[in-house]
Amino acid sequence: MDKLPMHFMPKMQADMVERGMVHPIILFSPYKEHQTDPNPDFTGRNKREVLRVYMGHKRVYVAKQLGYTHISAYHVKTDEDARRLCGKTTIREFCPN
Repeated sequence: MDKLPMHFMPKMQADMVERGMVHPIILFSPYKEHQTDPNPDFTGRNKREVLRVYMGHKRVYVAKQLGYTHISAYHVKTDEDARRLCGKTTIREFCPN
């Protein structure tokens, strides 16, 4: 999280307090056996190894700061699927690129 532009966080936090988390994050697993399983078995592996945030790192950070325990997510099977969703879940006003 130290690589995120922190100057966006207060604005994003205010938006999430007002409207909630409007866009789900995108999760992806680099492991074939977990790419089709909507509820992967984490036995023997760290959750962060099995499921990775592909898009929505800032939203996850702010959600944790606000005390969220659950957030909506798309669990995509392929990198291509994740790329297709990126344009639909990116919040342009909080994205420096």
